[in-house]
Amino acid sequence: MEEGKIRVSKSKLFTGITMFMIAVYLFQIDSLLGNNVYQVFIKVPFFIAALYLFINIRAFRFNSVVSFLLLYSVSTFISNCITAEINLNIIMSLSIQVFLFLSVTVAARRGCLRAAVQGLFLYFLIVCFINDLMWVANGFQPLVEGNLKLSILPQFFVGNKFSVMYYHITLSALFLVLYKGRRRRNLIILFGIVLIILSFAFDCATTAVGSFAFMIMLLMEGKRKSLLESKLTIAIALAASAIFPFISEKIMNIGFIQRIVVSLLGRNVSITGRVGIFSHIESLVKTNPFFGVGRLNVTSVITAASSAANIQNGLWQIAITYGIIGATLLICVVMSCVRPIYKSTQSIHGYTVLVLIYTFIFIGVVEITYGSILLLPVAIYSALYERKRSV
Repeated sequence: MEEGKIRVSKSKLFTGITMFMIAVYLFQIDSLLGNNVYQVFIKVPFFIAALYLFINIRAFRFNSVVSFLLLYSVSTFISNCITAEINLNIIMSLSIQVFLFLSVTVAARRGCLRAAVQGLFLYFLIVCFINDLMWVANGFQPLVEGNLKLSILPQFFVGNKFSVMYYHITLSALFLVLYKGRRRRNLIILFGIVLIILSFAFDCATTAVGSFAFMIMLLMEGKRKSLLESKLTIAIALAASAIFPFISEKIMNIGFIQRIVVSLLGRNVSITGRVGIFSHIESLVKTNPFFGVGRLNVTSVITAASSAANIQNGLWQIAITYGIIGATLLICVVMSCVRPIYKSTQSIHGYTVLVLIYTFIFIGVVEITYGSILLLPVAIYSALYERKRSV
């Protein structure tokens, strides 16, 4: 099939449109009633992905990554059933996660992976442009509640300052994934510098460090590529993310680490209070070790224990929310996607996708990145392997 070309029967199209309209009604009615226009706008592309999946369902095939993702989604659903009443927001979140992941996989099997990535790039470009335009128009300050002209918007258009930077990092990565021109090295350095500047502009030192790591790993291509493609390496990265909270206090007593945190990043040696927050991880996991406390309860439970909205570590946030079972399945999703991708079968730059996965794992040491923003590059990288097998 020609790259990017889609052919469907009338019956598939009718079924897809019908399911799409049902999904819109079920998942968006609460947002529509609340007049939260941005929520509707920002999720429309994900429903288009769901539509694409429905009308091309015959192209779907199970593999280890998809199987672990579905098991993880079932686990999170069970967790919420056990701990609290299921609401539309939870159903919508889980559906978006599954639909987007599976749509990328199906696109790869239909020979449309590059077209799918182009669509994702356009989506992130539009959302980031709107966010930054409103940020500039607001005097380079976050949008806040109480502004009558922008009362329907959150602090930033895409959420908080961390979400804003995650979107910008992903946008930069998607551009480099699609880019086939020369002077790639110069572009990487330029994007890295811009991302670091934006991080400090949004007062987000964590993503400044993450952006620097993103740039360095991209510049390492050809020297350490095979190292990052190893399952052992991704396992070490995930293990380091899990262990860091328990050794953070000792690490922060190292002199040069203190100088980096205090002098360069302008933070205190407690990593803005994170060291104290980490001390509650063990007791919070023990609250419900297998299925967690559930998404509806997690903020209040963590706040009661540590006076913080989250545990400030992506992997342990999942473990507290959905239990050890959910966290283990998510680790399996990430680990099973990592494998060498040969250039002869690539329609996109796979190494950049791999670096994006490592970047969000790195940032996830002290932030919450183990959600859709991490699963997106995991889906694309996994789909590259599917592309290789189908060819």
